[in-house]
Amino acid sequence: MKQVIKDFLVDMVRQLFGVSKPRSGKLILTRNAVNRMHEHQLNEKTLQDVFTHGEEFKKGKITRKYANYSVGLYYKLDQAENKYIVTTCWKGGE
Repeated sequence: MKQVIKDFLVDMVRQLFGVSKPRSGKLILTRNAVNRMHEHQLNEKTLQDVFTHGEEFKKGKITRKYANYSVGLYYKLDQAENKYIVTTCWKGGE
């Protein structure tokens, strides 16, 4: 019973302050995403961080702000494999 109340309170705080649960899942990069990743000097660890902790503006688009720049990506869900396919990514200034 205590765990149920704790989960309820944690969800309530997340909703009030706009904090979402971290996403999890295996990322698969398309050829285009890999090319863009190299073009913008990004690595897979950064893209995983964006996917896990970034803000989803609309279905399939996630961005995350860092100190002097932001990183974003587009993804699709492969339901058969239960994996997320990153189709492209970018890095922009603030």
